[in-house]
Amino acid sequence: MMVCALAVGLAAACSSSANHMPATSVATDSSTPSAAAESGTTPGPDAAAAITIEGYRFATPIGVGPGAQVTVKNEDTVEHSVTADRGDAFGQDVDGGGTAVFTAPTRSGTYPFHCTYHPHMQGVLVVVALHRGQK
Repeated sequence: MMVCALAVGLAAACSSSANHMPATSVATDSSTPSAAAESGTTPGPDAAAAITIEGYRFATPIGVGPGAQVTVKNEDTVEHSVTADRGDAFGQDVDGGGTAVFTAPTRSGTYPFHCTYHPHMQGVLVVVALHRGQK
């Protein structure tokens, strides 16, 4: 059985006049096998889905199931948001040091997002439907 594995290159950076942090970029190598690829599964709606914000950067899961509950943990001391670039697919503000939850879109696809307070912070949420036979 062929299994789709997704590798997402993410870039997240921010420069704010309040903290004068330099803008930097972080990306993953799409040739590096992911845990999902190694286990032969893709995340489903019940899989733990979390976005962590730390150092003015997003760390996102490789993929989430349609309609999954996504936890956003903000490790920074300032407020951030996780806001879909297109439409109103999702949007969640998270206080510094806080946690929030939103529901992922129900349609498979890639959903670029950003922080409304720090527009250079960007990421991508990938919604992946389960393949037949997976649990």
